[in-house]
Amino acid sequence: MKTLICCIGMLLCIAGNVNSEEREVPIYKKITENKTSDNRSLHVVPTVTHDGRTVYIRLVFPCEGLWVTVKNEYGLVVFSDSPDMSNGELSYAFEIEDPKGKAYHIEI
Repeated sequence: MKTLICCIGMLLCIAGNVNSEEREVPIYKKITENKTSDNRSLHVVPTVTHDGRTVYIRLVFPCEGLWVTVKNEYGLVVFSDSPDMSNGELSYAFEIEDPKGKAYHIEI
């Protein structure tokens, strides 16, 4: 009986971990009146994905001086950080600690 309960418990734990899946976040550019000007310092758009509250940013090339700001649907900053990516890292992960947020705006 103990073996059966342990097996069922292990299967439930494994099934719980299978539900987490990374999903890509759509990236939009701001279009200004003067379409010839571009105020972005990143000319290659990074890939942003999320797995629940964990957000992953993947770059094509190493970038120094990167700044990440996350705002909730009301415009309040819920996360802001400047990761040290000077050692050649191409990915950065962080967790959003806003339990009530439903939609977020990420500025990189």
